[in-house]
Amino acid sequence: MVDRWEPERNPSPSRGAGPSQAPGTGVAFGEPRDRAPSAGETAAGAEGPAYARATSLEQALAALDPAEARDPVVTLAGGTDLMTLIHQGLARPRRLLDIGRLGDLRGMERGAEGQWRIGALVTLAELARPGALPGPYRALAEAAAASATPALRNRATLGGNLEQQVRCWYFRSGLPCRFAGDAHCSCAAPEAAGPFQALFGHGPGEPGEGCGAVHPSDPAVALVALDAWVELARWEAGGIARRRVPAGAYFTGRAEPGRPGLTAREPGELVVAVYLPPLDGPCASTYRKVTDRRAWQFALVSLAAWIRWDREEVAAPGPSAAPGRTGAPAAGHRGAAGGGTAPVVREARLVLGGVALKPWRLERVEAWLAGRQLDAATAWEAGTLAVEGARPLPGSGFKVELVRSLVADTLVDLATVASAATGA
Repeated sequence: MVDRWEPERNPSPSRGAGPSQAPGTGVAFGEPRDRAPSAGETAAGAEGPAYARATSLEQALAALDPAEARDPVVTLAGGTDLMTLIHQGLARPRRLLDIGRLGDLRGMERGAEGQWRIGALVTLAELARPGALPGPYRALAEAAAASATPALRNRATLGGNLEQQVRCWYFRSGLPCRFAGDAHCSCAAPEAAGPFQALFGHGPGEPGEGCGAVHPSDPAVALVALDAWVELARWEAGGIARRRVPAGAYFTGRAEPGRPGLTAREPGELVVAVYLPPLDGPCASTYRKVTDRRAWQFALVSLAAWIRWDREEVAAPGPSAAPGRTGAPAAGHRGAAGGGTAPVVREARLVLGGVALKPWRLERVEAWLAGRQLDAATAWEAGTLAVEGARPLPGSGFKVELVRSLVADTLVDLATVASAATGA
C-alpha cells in the first residue's frame, strides 16, 4: 500500500534466500547482509533497514497494519530520538516508514466548539512560537519551549515527543533493562543511583514496579494538566479507524507486552493529532521545569499546573493547613503579591514530570485545593501534601524538596495571575 519501498543500501541476498515482498506494493526487499558490522558501524547499519516514504495517511496506516507486514514497520518523522536509538544499537528496525510529509498530520486549528486540534507532525518550535496558542494553553507552549535545543525543536514533532523512549542511564548504556527485554531493571537495584530516578509509581503493585526510570517528555506533562486527548488511527477493513484516548490514560507508566512503548498505542496505530478542550472563563496554566544546568537538559522535576478560579470577598484568611497537619511557608518562600483577597480555586489540575514512568497527577492535592483561597499558606501546604507517598530511590531523594518548593512557588505565581485578572 506504500508507493515505494527502498532499502537504504543494496545488500546482496544470502545464498539460497530470495527477496522479501512488501504486501500490496510489488516492491522487493533485499535480505540483510550476511556479515558482521565493520568498525564504527552498528548492527542496524550493517543490516540496512528498508526505507519508504508514505504520500498519504491511508498508505501509512496500511503499511503499519500488523496483519499485512511481515516485519514490524517503524515510523520516522523528526527522528530526534529514533536515530539516536539506532546509533546506540538500542533499536534495529527492519523497515522505516517516513511520514514526515503527510499533510493530514500537520497544522493547528480551532474547532467550531472551541477545541484545538494539533497535528502530530507539528514541531515543538511551532508550538512554542508566541501567540500560537491562546493564554489558557500556555502550559503546553512553555513545555514545548523547555524541550530540547532550538535546533532539535525545529525537527522534533509533538507525536514523536510523546512516544520517545526513557532516558535512563542504565537502559541507554546497554545494561540489563526491561525496556530491552531483560527480566529486571538495573536502575532499581539498591546500589543504583542517578538524578533521573523516580519518586512515585515504582513500588510493589504499581505500574512501574521494579523500574526507577522516568518519562522524559515535557509536553506530555502539560497535555495531562490541560485534560487533552490523543487521537490514534489504524487501517481496518479497508479504511481508517480512529479513536481518542484521554492524555491521563494514554501514558500507562509501564512497558506492556505487545505494545510499542510507554503508552496505550497498539501495534499498527499511529498518533495523528492531539485535541485540547475548550478552556474558557477565569483560568490559567503554566509549566515549570527544574534542571541541573542552565543549558538545556531533561527535567529533574517539572510541573504543569492549570487552575480555574473565582474571586470572593472574604476576611483575611488564616492558616489553611491540610487535614491533620500544620505548616507555614519556609523562610525565603515567595508569598502572593499585593494585598486584598486571594482567588478561590474552583478546579485544579497539577501534574509532575521527571518523577515517574508517566506524568504523575497530584489528584489528592487537586481535591484539597478546590474551594480554598489560593494564598501563600495554601500554596505551601499544597506543596507539602504533594510529596506524601513519595518513595525516593538512592539517586532521587533530593527531589522531595524540589517537588515541595516547585508546587508551592508555581501556585503562588498562578495566584498572582488570577488576582491581576480579577482586580483583587
